[in-house]
Amino acid sequence: MTEDEVFQLTELYESLDTADTEDELREIAEKILELDPKNACGRLALWKSMDIDEAMDNLELLEDALEEQRAHIQAMDAVPSVSDSRDVQVYGSMLLNLAQSYLSLAWADDENPDLDREEQALELGRELLQLDKKEEFFPARDLIYRCMLDLQMYNDIFRMLEDEDEPSVMGEHARVMAMLETGADAGEVRDAMLYAMSLAPDVPTLLLGIWDMPGENENTDEDEELTAMYANYLAVPWCSSDRRITTISVPSFLFCYLTDRLEDKKEIKALEECYESLGILDEVREAKERILALPAEETQVEEIDSYALGETAQLVEKMVEKE
Repeated sequence: MTEDEVFQLTELYESLDTADTEDELREIAEKILELDPKNACGRLALWKSMDIDEAMDNLELLEDALEEQRAHIQAMDAVPSVSDSRDVQVYGSMLLNLAQSYLSLAWADDENPDLDREEQALELGRELLQLDKKEEFFPARDLIYRCMLDLQMYNDIFRMLEDEDEPSVMGEHARVMAMLETGADAGEVRDAMLYAMSLAPDVPTLLLGIWDMPGENENTDEDEELTAMYANYLAVPWCSSDRRITTISVPSFLFCYLTDRLEDKKEIKALEECYESLGILDEVREAKERILALPAEETQVEEIDSYALGETAQLVEKMVEKE
């Protein structure tokens, strides 16, 4: 390859970082591949420019590119850190995209999930975590927790949680489900559920359908995108059994009622009837009044949610006592 071609590639790589549309991405990818038909970055960009159906039909493109990129990385005397190497970043992106694609394929038929595909996704997730141990670029653990839940690897989940430097949304939700499935004390499960909710209160709001998922064309900030990603990862495992749905629904709907997140009048009426049948409706309404009386201008949303979760915890225990 000539110096001029190397310079052109460098400029095209920079253009990839600022591409706004799939058409732009495809155009740049094709230019890269004209200069270098086996270019890993170009092949990844071409695959990412496809719509979902086309991408899933062309997984072989990504699989072949990953195999060659893996060999390229493994041939290095010392693998650079993810932040210092575009080659390593491309490798990591290939691993993540292929793992997520395998996960989608595994659940193409909800009634008969393909666990072999799930195991493939898990292995790629583990490979990604080895590449980016500090998760500077890629959320490998989130993917791994999801796969472990689907594969019922509950003890592996507990072991992985022990290695975490700080709590994570996916990890704590996985902990609750693992506790539930391994016979943990019901009170401890409820406490773990509320703690998981405290890390991202709107995750249950989305995965239970209380709020709609943001659309592709909606303007969302980074926190909202993360919340939607967690909800997408967690929706299938949380909704896989009535016991799991009950575990997350009871505190989540109560929390949403207390914080005025509920908009459906039928849902509000149904909840109030439920709370009335348990003899706690007055206490629920009093708690809601206390929360809504907090000075919104002086109190951060996080502080209000934290206070509301405390009220939720107390009321959930009273509900348990009444049952």
